[in-house]
Amino acid sequence: MRITPAPYYVGIDLAWAPGNPSGVAVIDTDARLIEYRYTDSIEAVMDVIGGYPHCAVGVDAPLIIPNETGHRPNERDFLKTFARYGLGVHAVNTVLFEKRFPCYTGFELFARLKAAGFGFDRGNLFEVYLEVITVPNTDKKPLETLKGKALKGEEDFLDSLVCAYTLLYCTENTCLCFGNGRIGKLLTPKPEG
Repeated sequence: MRITPAPYYVGIDLAWAPGNPSGVAVIDTDARLIEYRYTDSIEAVMDVIGGYPHCAVGVDAPLIIPNETGHRPNERDFLKTFARYGLGVHAVNTVLFEKRFPCYTGFELFARLKAAGFGFDRGNLFEVYLEVITVPNTDKKPLETLKGKALKGEEDFLDSLVCAYTLLYCTENTCLCFGNGRIGKLLTPKPEG
């Protein structure tokens, strides 16, 4: 499948717990970085998105968790396809999340996105599984010069940027999408071979 092109692509490397920063990168149809924000506020994340009407949003985090135990249905389908490549996903379910993330930020973000007109069934919202996509060197800092919070900040920047690039890539190339509007859509580039 290919996703419907948009004028802008917003990638979010979401912090799963309140108070931790999330990276939000915006690129245009020429894959140029337009904006980047590193914030611990869902309000600020939504402010960035609000500045780009008709954008597509890709989030590196689960937004819908319908199952109490085990993997989500979209994750099970992903695992069937990617197990032969040695790729996997951690199980996401309500039992685990209630223990580890009692105030999980993904639920708040999803509610805010829905209220702003984004949805899995509308084709402008996706959970993104990060795979290898080349990021232009001009957007990267030399990792060997970074430590501690600076290194974590650069990782979050690159993850958000790859989420945005994945959306753009999937408008021009065949990609795989697991799930639906009810359980969430997990988007990833199609492996070669």
